[in-house]
Amino acid sequence: MPNANDRVCTCCKNKIKRTEKELQCSSCKFHVHTKCVNMSDSYLTVFKMKHVKFHCDGCLEIFENFDNALVNVDRHFVKSAVEIATIRESNKQLISEVNEMKQLLNNLGKDSMAVGTEFAKEMDIIKKELKVSFADVVKGEFKNEIKSVNTEVKNVSRKLDEESERKKRENNILVFGLKEQGTIIEEKNVVLKICKELSFDLIENTNDFKISRLGIKGESPRPMLVAVRNSNTKTAIMKNLFKIKSFDSDLNKIIIRHDLTPQQKFSLKKMIDKAKEKQANDHTGFLYRVRGELGEWRIVKFKKMELT
Repeated sequence: MPNANDRVCTCCKNKIKRTEKELQCSSCKFHVHTKCVNMSDSYLTVFKMKHVKFHCDGCLEIFENFDNALVNVDRHFVKSAVEIATIRESNKQLISEVNEMKQLLNNLGKDSMAVGTEFAKEMDIIKKELKVSFADVVKGEFKNEIKSVNTEVKNVSRKLDEESERKKRENNILVFGLKEQGTIIEEKNVVLKICKELSFDLIENTNDFKISRLGIKGESPRPMLVAVRNSNTKTAIMKNLFKIKSFDSDLNKIIIRHDLTPQQKFSLKKMIDKAKEKQANDHTGFLYRVRGELGEWRIVKFKKMELT
């Protein structure tokens, strides 16, 4: 949740000044400029009322995805009801045909009474078996549909959790190989030096970010999690990673990466493995690498440069 004294508009990614009009999303608690969502003063007055809630576009999209999933759940129930009705109708038709056969046997007369009675017993047995079969079919259909619905609900829940986790991490970066300093102040000063250089001074002081080391302290430097104020600052940092090579010797070996969710890590690893497989099967001198923006990765093929 954003700091009360450090609000950033999720639309334009700029700080919200005290003199600017704003709204807070009732779901994610982030803020937006009213001008960024084209809201007039009259509408702003309505949303400032006690029982009227405002939801940002990001949260509305999540709600819409959830509604679509519920529609799919409803379709499963409708499909199940139609199939059960069809089975029930078929069962009625079979029972009707059995009754007709019994009636015909009853009309054959006294000479065929013994045969008719025996056949009627057989028909009763068949009827009982049909009823049992019908019950089993209905039970099986409901069981399958309930299982399908539960799977659908779990998928929706996972998607909502994933979207929430991505939003929490969207302004984070991970720094690997950064030597651990004695105090938190010394750590922040080193990170400030790195981020100022990479962000073209979008980060001005140590109040513009938060840091924490991940894992248990040991011989190797622990990864550092850096949370910057907004996506513009993070984008600038990630676009200028090539400048790390020009840093001083104590910093030019660090590696900076996105703070990925477990699902994003899995997707990226799967694509990297696929690129390695293509590389292994290609004997024409081409290289295969994974490139692209966060979450929009793709495999790029290019010619290997010959060293002269």
